[in-house]
Amino acid sequence: MTPKAVIRKVLNSFEVAPYEIGLITKLVPELCPSLEVAYKGAPELLKYKRKYEMEWEVIERLENVISHVGTHAGGVVIYPNLSDYLPIITKGDDRTKRIVAYDMNTVHDLGFFKFDVLGLETIKDVHRCLVSIKEETGEVIDLSSIDYEDSATYDMLCKGDVSGIFQISAQATKVMEQEPRSFRDLIAINALIRPGVGDWDEYLARRKGKWWTVYPPRMPYMEETVGTMTYQEQFLLDANILAGWEIAYADKNIRKNRDIRNDTELRDKFLSDGVNNGHNVEALSEVWKEIENAVDGGYSFNKSHSASYARLTFQTAWLKTHYPEHFYASLMSGAKTDGIGQNEIAGYIAECKQRGIKLLPPDINNSGDEFVVADGGINYRITTIRHVGDSAISHIHDLRPVSSFDDFMARREKKYVKKNVMLNLIKAGAFDFDEPNRAVLEWRFNMSERTKTQIKEGYEVPMREFNDRTKCEWEKEVLGMYLSIHPMERYGFQPLEYYKDGISCIQGGEVMTIYAFHPQKNPDKPEMAFIQINTLYGIVKLVVFHHIWANEAIKKALTIGNLVLIKGKRSGNDVLVDEAEVLEDEIKGAESAV
Repeated sequence: MTPKAVIRKVLNSFEVAPYEIGLITKLVPELCPSLEVAYKGAPELLKYKRKYEMEWEVIERLENVISHVGTHAGGVVIYPNLSDYLPIITKGDDRTKRIVAYDMNTVHDLGFFKFDVLGLETIKDVHRCLVSIKEETGEVIDLSSIDYEDSATYDMLCKGDVSGIFQISAQATKVMEQEPRSFRDLIAINALIRPGVGDWDEYLARRKGKWWTVYPPRMPYMEETVGTMTYQEQFLLDANILAGWEIAYADKNIRKNRDIRNDTELRDKFLSDGVNNGHNVEALSEVWKEIENAVDGGYSFNKSHSASYARLTFQTAWLKTHYPEHFYASLMSGAKTDGIGQNEIAGYIAECKQRGIKLLPPDINNSGDEFVVADGGINYRITTIRHVGDSAISHIHDLRPVSSFDDFMARREKKYVKKNVMLNLIKAGAFDFDEPNRAVLEWRFNMSERTKTQIKEGYEVPMREFNDRTKCEWEKEVLGMYLSIHPMERYGFQPLEYYKDGISCIQGGEVMTIYAFHPQKNPDKPEMAFIQINTLYGIVKLVVFHHIWANEAIKKALTIGNLVLIKGKRSGNDVLVDEAEVLEDEIKGAESAV
């Protein structure tokens, strides 16, 4: 527990007021190594030490004590007979997971290597995409032989079309600012989007024409980032080329130096060795300042790491450019089935429609647990239709191929495909290949379910009217989202990501949920609300503060089922509401809902 953390935890345990804990911890400098250093840098802390004498005794006893034990998600130590050298604990139901019971730094200090093994979901997305392309077109694509300078791919990226692209899917603004035109540009942005790496604004200014220069011997490895220190390799090469140090020596003494700004001995050695190597001391001093800034920032980035990420960035962008149907089908197949996953899929569906890619309903013959490219579009997966469980899916597979609705009806076993399953398959569009009017199929099914008495008496089930609105409502009911048609398509709202964080924005959607509450569960505090709206691009959370929620007109507009226009300010992935007005009353009752 570091000084800041131990103060917060202990005072919180003693139920000190949160606002006061905040005042105290703000006095502690970031990355402060000890309370003693904090006292010297912020004498005001001693006032609180006297005020909370008993609590502070606990704080000082617990400083730097490990608060809890965790397991690194991807760290792997490889060595023969490891338990002869390091303490090992076992976990898991079968006790087969073996974990080194030392922290990362101790493992390193003892001379062992910790390898970080990253499990990337994007690898699965790419694999699914390649399999889909092969199955639909017969093409076998070798991503190692594609053109990594393909202009069409960079044209797409420069437009900010980055959804689903590895590492930069949330960086549309920065990608458009950079305007990448080469693979080296992708390597740079994969490093520069990380906190503490390089000076983004300076990098952009130089790319756009600002004059810059570097000490000439550094030009071969600094030119690609327009002279801005971006990669660890750059300052390691500074030490190697200017001072003549071995890379391993530079790595140990510079990259891993946690107090480089105060390491005057190392700085003097760099300057001395550099001068002896024939270089100008003034230039060496400026280079050392750059090195200090890069290392002391707490996080510099490895170029080889960034290059391997950039490779996957380009591969996903290339697939999206040249095989968009398969790319989107793969992304949607990889999305989870929870609310977050459904939100992602809704956004991808909106993008597909903008690109002219048809989104087709689930098909009783083709659809499975993944989205499938067929007939120039993408078939929705059948496994997420409401009430269609594993036994029904397995039975559907056994019945394939299905020649018609009547064929399926004649061969289905009711114990697997029950009435609610059958109706939901119809509403989702699983039999559209035979009869696109889903109300007719619903009627035919309900007619077949009549009792003997009803048949004898000549009872005829009424048929529902089927139009775009019905289709829209049924898909939402059984798929959890709008597929063929979204009620917001006619309005042309932009996605929330279109707006920069902190600026005014406009959103439109259907009110889905409302949670009104008193802050801190205090009935004396005025009520506010959290609301979710279903936009064309997925679910957006609205935050309605008390002074807005008190407006009866706004509260009435924000009724479940209404299509609303929202004016407010973007705050991360939320919208802080200023105004709300009704576009259409409850969608289910609106004649012009679609």
